[in-house]
Amino acid sequence: MKTKKNLYIVIVIVSIFSLSIRPSTEEEIFFDYAPIEEKLNYSSQHMNLSSVRNFFGNHYSTLSDLGKYKNMEESKTALFNKSMYKYIIQDYNDKNYANYLSQNGTHVIEFMEICNELNMSPEIILGVLRLLRLKLMSCEVIDSSVITQIIYPMPQLLAKFLEPVETQKENLKFLKNNIERILLTKFTEHWGKFNSEPDVFLSDLSTSISLITKKEVSRSKKILAKRETKERLRNTIIKFFETIISKIIWDVTSYESIWQSVLSISHGIQMLAEGGIIDHSDDFDDLLWALTYRFSYFLELMGPNLPLNFFMEIEDDLENCVVLFLEEPELDDGIKTKKETLMESIRKAK
Repeated sequence: MKTKKNLYIVIVIVSIFSLSIRPSTEEEIFFDYAPIEEKLNYSSQHMNLSSVRNFFGNHYSTLSDLGKYKNMEESKTALFNKSMYKYIIQDYNDKNYANYLSQNGTHVIEFMEICNELNMSPEIILGVLRLLRLKLMSCEVIDSSVITQIIYPMPQLLAKFLEPVETQKENLKFLKNNIERILLTKFTEHWGKFNSEPDVFLSDLSTSISLITKKEVSRSKKILAKRETKERLRNTIIKFFETIISKIIWDVTSYESIWQSVLSISHGIQMLAEGGIIDHSDDFDDLLWALTYRFSYFLELMGPNLPLNFFMEIEDDLENCVVLFLEEPELDDGIKTKKETLMESIRKAK
């Protein structure tokens, strides 16, 4: 009897111990994140962060001068990369830097501004965004204020890096016009030579056409490379925002601003499309779906901690059809709409 009693005691102790060390649920993980002000204070205490421009201080005037001379592009890139290396060693590799980026988008904006001011190439800005995205990928969550801080200036900051490149059709037209000009010039100004020495005339003509063709082929390859780089940059931008949206967290202690934040982010995505940063309806739709699913996931986890009037505000907007991106028809026939998805999440979360 005494042995059985002791066994019960051991079971109880083990059960209590197991409960005390069980892993946190997803909901508890969300609760672990303090308000944004406290988190920013945490970052500033653990990192001596300053403006990204400080890393370019020693080279900035030189870089600005080099920006005026296209034939010194390689030197300009080398100096930029030297400053980037300092930033990577000092800030980027810091164990707390991902935490900083998850709460503050200042460095992202500063990099875009510097690349504009120094007239850097699309390859450079692509590399910068890729590095920042990789660091953001390591974040558990990203504060909703970060995307609104970043997304609104982006169309203006990225516009010149995504300007249209000459198409292959335009390039062929240019080649055709040049060949016609050579033929016209040769036959007009050297008609006598054509009559007296036709073989020599035709040989000279063939050489001229060959030279202009080689030149245009080389030019065509450069244009194709530029087009491919710009498409890579566009894809990197889309991935960058997909990464942020997929990790957004809203502060439940400031629930009054959460729905407006969602609407603001959707408007920012619309601005990316209007500014030509996103140029395909699939990519535009994907970002809106990412926002819809993330907000639905947030409601699933945090719904019990939100007051009824929070849900009433959203339902009023949905019933009155004032949320434009939720009223647009879906690209794929027959699928559950974004609006239906969100309404279902609200019903479950209330």
